[in-house]
Amino acid sequence: MINLQLDENLLEQIYKEKVDDYLKSVEKESMFMTFNDLVKYLNMSNVSIREYILWRNDFPKIRLGRKFLFPRKEVANFMEKYLEEVRAVGGDIHAMKRHKNGH
Repeated sequence: MINLQLDENLLEQIYKEKVDDYLKSVEKESMFMTFNDLVKYLNMSNVSIREYILWRNDFPKIRLGRKFLFPRKEVANFMEKYLEEVRAVGGDIHAMKRHKNGH
């Protein structure tokens, strides 16, 4: 037979910590990303982003003075479509530079 005892105070403390962690993570998920945020989000170098993605007119971005801001949800949607385009040219992102075809 198994005898299980729970410490309610400890459970409450763990629960509160998890809720706090979640709230902090939500706060980090701002609507817009800076270029540095975008680099981390896409796990790509800034050179690759500039060379293969940023030049495209259909890449979601807005200009704020001298910098760009990138709407997180729109970037995610764009990247799903971009992935399909990369696959269509053989799966090599380097081929995308050669296939700009007006985007």
